[in-house]
Amino acid sequence: MEVAEEMKVDSETPIDVSDFDLTTLKSYTGPTLLTRLSFIASNSKVPLSLRAQSLSLLRTSLKNTLNVEMYKKTFTEYENKVMELTGENPDTEWITSTTTTATSNLTHLTSTLEHSKTTLQKPMILQSYRSLAGFYLNSGGYVDALKCYLRSRDVLGGVKEISQMCLDVVGVSCELQNFQHVTSYCTKAEHTSEFKADALTSGKINVCKGLALLHNKNYHSAGQVFTSLPPPFSYPTQIISSDIALYASILSLATLTRTEILNLLSSSTFKTYLEGSPKITTLLESYTQCDYSTCLKVLDTLEPLMHLDIHLNPHVSSLRKKILSSCITNFFKPYKSVTLKRIGEICNLDEGGVGKVLKELIEEGGVVGRIDLMEGVLEEIEIFPEIEAAENVSKLASEFLETSEATLLRISMVEEGLVNSQGGGKVRGRRKGRRGMGGLDDEEEEWGEGGLDDMDLDVFVEQKI
Repeated sequence: MEVAEEMKVDSETPIDVSDFDLTTLKSYTGPTLLTRLSFIASNSKVPLSLRAQSLSLLRTSLKNTLNVEMYKKTFTEYENKVMELTGENPDTEWITSTTTTATSNLTHLTSTLEHSKTTLQKPMILQSYRSLAGFYLNSGGYVDALKCYLRSRDVLGGVKEISQMCLDVVGVSCELQNFQHVTSYCTKAEHTSEFKADALTSGKINVCKGLALLHNKNYHSAGQVFTSLPPPFSYPTQIISSDIALYASILSLATLTRTEILNLLSSSTFKTYLEGSPKITTLLESYTQCDYSTCLKVLDTLEPLMHLDIHLNPHVSSLRKKILSSCITNFFKPYKSVTLKRIGEICNLDEGGVGKVLKELIEEGGVVGRIDLMEGVLEEIEIFPEIEAAENVSKLASEFLETSEATLLRISMVEEGLVNSQGGGKVRGRRKGRRGMGGLDDEEEEWGEGGLDDMDLDVFVEQKI
């Protein structure tokens, strides 16, 4: 299987999979099912038994495709212990028959495409490109599938065909981890009239857009995309409805305020996604009720699911850190001082871990306070608004004076003929330099053809000021 970059596993400790049901992966279809199964089977932090089950299910799923190469790799490129635990041998009969079928199909589809090109009928050519792309997707040739979709751009007719092409391109690009391409074609799709007219297509495009934003660590925007998807929505070739509930909730906790999350919980649209996810509902409700201890404990139970998800896995540490920081910041707000022990109880951390987290929070400006290690407390640092206001006024005054001097100097230079705003002609400086208006020397200076352009003038002004 072709991918643009290898997925990184964001976990240093074994993953607790006691609450994970492998059969839920059967809700996915297409390449993403294979990718998710392969990800679990190759994850060294997952127990061997689950990895073996994933590998076995992967082989079964591959037999419903023409992806012979990936099927062969399931017997050679995974950990020996995992492959031995499945107790399976390669199905040589299936490999032979499928290879023959794939070769025959490719020959037929290629000849059909060439024939359709000779007819110069755009609908026929477009259909041939799509059929060939579908074959490559089923065979694991994602790059070739992407090429077919891109080449079909020349024969697109109406707006609906353009929208479908964009959807096809972003779908394959997600599998290739080419999220720059995803963003580009999502933008193209959003500018078509079909995007707003077809709720299903726009929802699928938004899913891919959200995945691209998540990949680029734009968590706030990604959360907005997932929370705005119309229910009930499922795009099994990428994500299912339970994923939307998890993604939207975790991203919201990491980026939104308590008030915004309260509004989210009261949304009838989002409630539909939470109906089948009681843990996620408890996670959000405990946060809005300032029960941060419960919130973080529920987050701990959801973390294994996040580690096993191909899209969330690389971001688990970053998102958890943001949520933890938000909980500590909100917990500390009403107090002048709080013991490190109490914060540790809330966050389920020892005193050393609490100190490390608080140090980072203070350095980043999340908490305005200091740690008293002798007393074992976090103390608020009082900020006097009068002093802060005076400093801001002084800063604004300095900026105003600097801007005013530069403006007056420019006006003076125009009056004295040192600047030719329209260009062309030779301009000479005069002996009437105004020292009070910028400190020009009383010497005749020749500036050359066209006088000073704006860039030279800016440099000149900076030097004189």
